[in-house]
Amino acid sequence: MSPSSSTVDFSSPTSHHDEPKQDPMISRMMPHRSLTNNGPRTNSAQACTYLIQTFSQKPLPRVTPLQPFCPTKQPTRQRLSTVPTHTRNPNNKMSSTAPTRYKLIFYVPPGGVEAVKAAVFETGAGEFPGGKYKHTCWETTGTGQFLPVKGAGAKPAIGELLADESAFRLERVEEVRCEILCIDRETTAKAVGALKRAHPYEEPAYEVYKLEDF
Repeated sequence: MSPSSSTVDFSSPTSHHDEPKQDPMISRMMPHRSLTNNGPRTNSAQACTYLIQTFSQKPLPRVTPLQPFCPTKQPTRQRLSTVPTHTRNPNNKMSSTAPTRYKLIFYVPPGGVEAVKAAVFETGAGEFPGGKYKHTCWETTGTGQFLPVKGAGAKPAIGELLADESAFRLERVEEVRCEILCIDRETTAKAVGALKRAHPYEEPAYEVYKLEDF
């Protein structure tokens, strides 16, 4: 071996060899602090622990929360108000104060229809609200059927007994159906009373319906 060459004994505990280079970032943050017992050397886990401890001691910057995104400037309540809605005709008022309406329907033979209608109209029935139309009704002709019961004391205006006079025959007669409008309950009650007094039958057939206001 030449005198100019040198050897290093790696088996000697006092031999000197090159140390691994330290991370410059870690050197700037802790130049005079040793994290291990082997001098300034350290590993990545110890460096991360130091960074976490260092930054956890500093106050966090204030963060301004973002405003929620809204596709329109108008609130929902105002947008709904712009939707067109149905409006009623002011000349056709249908309020809760409108009088209750009824329909009186009765059946009468053709010979007595005019007398019965006149009696009913005298009570105010057949008049539209406001008084523009009076004596209004609807008439149609049909066939009525009934069987008087003699044992119950029936005394029909139209009816024939059997030959032995033990019972009445089944009757089928021509009748007129009349429909008349009545305003309020009081007028309707008066119209029904007038109908019963003027009708030629012992038991007049009639119906009363309450009408809905639309």
